[in-house]
Amino acid sequence: MKRIFVMAVAMLSLASCDKSKVENTVINKYYDKINTDTNTRQATLTLKDYLLTAGYDRNNDGIMQDSELAQIETLMAADKNITSLEGLEKMLTLKKADLSNNKIETATIRNTTLEELNLSGNKLVKLDISRAPRLTDKLDIRGNASLNCVQVEIVQLTELRRASNFKSDKGISILSTTCN
Repeated sequence: MKRIFVMAVAMLSLASCDKSKVENTVINKYYDKINTDTNTRQATLTLKDYLLTAGYDRNNDGIMQDSELAQIETLMAADKNITSLEGLEKMLTLKKADLSNNKIETATIRNTTLEELNLSGNKLVKLDISRAPRLTDKLDIRGNASLNCVQVEIVQLTELRRASNFKSDKGISILSTTCN
């Protein structure tokens, strides 16, 4: 009888716990923006959500404004479980981006100032860099087994074929001016 009583009291006390009434509870104000990947049970983020949690929100209003995005020149976001590059196109002064080892499947890069891009170790199936004219030397796309074509402009095709810093598991044959 004592055991049943103790178990009942324990169950009631556990059921009545509320983290908002417990001191030292850390509440992530971006929690509702974080999705859960059912395959790995790890949190996944869009690029904009990552930027919010990583301190790029300079005025701390909880919104990545275009003016804040436009000031980013270097982006180091490797191993962050990012799935979407939404907001990257608004980084008007971006020169270098390391987005390696995330969960990105498609990417259309439109940054006219971007000179160095690392997308290695993602899950890319589609990549278009044809609107990133300065991306002609430093491109790393290794470890994307399902990526069979990278769309480029003719000038990029010529430059990347000669580039010493172009890294791909499939070599230069992956580059094309037309990808289906």
